[in-house]
Amino acid sequence: MAAPTISVIQPATASAGSVVTILGSGFIGATAVKFGNTDAVFTVTSNSQIRATVPAGSGSVLVTVVTPEGTSNGRAFCYTGTPGAAVQSITPASGPAAGGTSVTLVGIRFTGATAVKFGNTDAVSFTVVQDRLIQAVAPPGTGTVLVTVVTPSGTGCGIAYTYVAAPTIISVDPPSGPEAGGQEVTITGTGFTSPATVTFDGVPATNVTVVNSTTITATTPPGTAGPADVTVTTSNGSVTAPGAYTYVVVPPPVATAYVTNYTDATVSVIDTSTDTVTGTPVNGENFTGPSAVAITPDGTKAYVTNFNINTVSVIDTATNTVIGPQITVGTGPGGVAVTPDGTKAYVANNAGGENTVSVIDTATDTVTATINGENFTGPFAVAITPDGTRAYVTNRSAASVSVIDTATDTVIGTPVLVGPAPSGVAITPDGTTAYVTNRDNSTVSVIDTATNTVTTTITDASLNGPYGVAITPDGTKAYVTNRDNNTVSVIDTATNTVTTTITDASLSDPAGVAITPDGTKAYVTDFGSDTVSVIDTATDAVTGTITVGNNPFGVAIANI
Repeated sequence: MAAPTISVIQPATASAGSVVTILGSGFIGATAVKFGNTDAVFTVTSNSQIRATVPAGSGSVLVTVVTPEGTSNGRAFCYTGTPGAAVQSITPASGPAAGGTSVTLVGIRFTGATAVKFGNTDAVSFTVVQDRLIQAVAPPGTGTVLVTVVTPSGTGCGIAYTYVAAPTIISVDPPSGPEAGGQEVTITGTGFTSPATVTFDGVPATNVTVVNSTTITATTPPGTAGPADVTVTTSNGSVTAPGAYTYVVVPPPVATAYVTNYTDATVSVIDTSTDTVTGTPVNGENFTGPSAVAITPDGTKAYVTNFNINTVSVIDTATNTVIGPQITVGTGPGGVAVTPDGTKAYVANNAGGENTVSVIDTATDTVTATINGENFTGPFAVAITPDGTRAYVTNRSAASVSVIDTATDTVIGTPVLVGPAPSGVAITPDGTTAYVTNRDNSTVSVIDTATNTVTTTITDASLNGPYGVAITPDGTKAYVTNRDNNTVSVIDTATNTVTTTITDASLSDPAGVAITPDGTKAYVTDFGSDTVSVIDTATDAVTGTITVGNNPFGVAIANI
């Protein structure tokens, strides 16, 4: 329970022996009613009302109510017959303990005033504007005091003014965060009022919210590594907690590539900052014919299709171990893609006349839908639009692409006719265009995703058995692996022409291709030489070769 509060004394001026009514809250259990330092006889009539007999006294005093929960605020009371000026209102009625608040006093008989008192302390300054108006500056003080005006006739009736303590800071939680800022913190303390400002080493925080008198939330600004002073400023003053928050250097996430090694049934993990394989390959007990791989947007899981045993294995990227049982899907699972929100994985099942797409719920790692074979013929590769609304599936045996509505997990419209043996598909970051590699006639089809029609067919002498395709994060280039002539073609997506053909001795039956999130490198799996070739996208030249497992096929990259 809280201490009592007095809101009104009726009447506020009376003689000793009179009965006054005190209105407020928290009065049950009151042990005393004081007029200044003098106890009054009183009766608690309800939790919000007390009737008290005015004790002997003179002048102006503060009335308070005492209960086991504490002492109330003070309200001014004036004995009848008090001479001189009478203060009837003060604006504002409170201010910081440091003083300096400009206040306006309204009352009567102010002409000739010789002093304005806040308790026993003189105002810093005052000006009698007119007989009923004084402007004054509050001195420092504490608690609730009587403000009175002294004239040659004496000290008249006063009014209550409350000093509010400056805020304090007890803790900042969390106590540390990134140099880049952007972290929400909770500041615990006392005396917080709105509006308030918060700074970290003098730099203003954003989204400052005064939750209550003891809690403020704010978002940290950018800072420099090391301790930072946290300052809270309100109308009642400022407080600084030296070094209460520490800015720390957060290492950037590492772009990690996962490569499926089809023949030795392993998955290699590559640190793209060093272009080295980290640890030992994720082992073959969990894979049989690992084909494609897709990583969840948050980088926590990698989904690997096992073409030879009709399952999908799930890798925990934190430990690089397979977790949970294998997920049974359709026959010959090949391509796999995860939705941008990370909730679903789509798997194309293309062997044994299966012609289905399995939908995996990534929260439970179970198949929740199977999209039937009437809509597919040799479904092979899968790509999902950046907004997550549609999945594009290449039909390798029907020279077409089917489009899935991911909300209903049904095929929409008629298949989009492309070239023979469409093998790879990738969608531009803006979601407007899909690129499909047609292996058997060495072309690339360009699909307008708004109309689901082919707008361009790219032909070029460099295209020879085009297979995998990946698009840079800025959408300006598409990289296409050519399995039949051991090259990589680079397509300018603005003109839909091949601008560069990458040739290098390391490229051997290049199959999969993936690009780092920062767009600086492309990684190509060399199915024929058990390596991965690294391409610098600025120069479009092979800058390194990484030895992995036997017959590397699929590759996916994420910041982990």
